[in-house]
Amino acid sequence: MLPPETINVYLAKNLLEAEFLHNLLADAGIEAFVIGGATALLAEVIPLAARAPCLWVRQADAEQARAILADYERRQKAAHPDTDPAATWKCAACGELVDEEFDLCWNCQNPRRPY
Repeated sequence: MLPPETINVYLAKNLLEAEFLHNLLADAGIEAFVIGGATALLAEVIPLAARAPCLWVRQADAEQARAILADYERRQKAAHPDTDPAATWKCAACGELVDEEFDLCWNCQNPRRPY
């Protein structure tokens, strides 16, 4: 049973995201509730929209919670360093592009800088 005056502030993609965001809000001092997590086990019976877990918070915390969740969404949409292409250098001997982390050309074993 939810405490009085709680409102739905977020529809999560899945239970894992809902629990992560629950912990994110808890770290900010906001008591949150995940509703719909148990129904995710009934995936074959309940339609997708009805089983998606939601985050609920007290109405007094809703504005702060929405700001934290909006920041989370903004960060998810931003480029991630691990998916960005690696910086490269061009081999002086063969012209091959080599990842920044390597000191030898993978194609001709020419060193990046003379020894």
